Amino acid sequence: MSTSSGMGSQTCSVPVSSVSSVSKRVKSVSGNRLKAWAARVVLIVLFVLLLASTACEVLTHERTDFPEAMVAADGSEIILDDVAAIVSDGSLNAESKRQALRDLGIEDEDLLDALLAG
Repeated sequence: MSTSSGMGSQTCSVPVSSVSSVSKRVKSVSGNRLKAWAARVVLIVLFVLLLASTACEVLTHERTDFPEAMVAADGSEIILDDVAAIVSDGSLNAESKRQALRDLGIEDEDLLDALLAG
């Protein structure tokens, strides 16, 4: 194979076997790049899945039914429906309501006052 560079009479001769060899190397390199890119994509996807599964596991073990739940002094959750039932119970007087709320685990007197005032 013979090519002209366009600059006068200079001629460059390259054996056909060399062109074929270079072509195979280019294909090999581009194939290797593709394999490397695919490997990187797989690693990134696996990493994201690992992070997601770890986050889900952490969140499910630490999560309660109510993320912002009121917690009594003993660590038990205070259910707002129970508080509402006590506060709206017309058969209880103010002191009975206050004691029932204390029995639920609410000890803060300012909170008790606010709940009973509403």
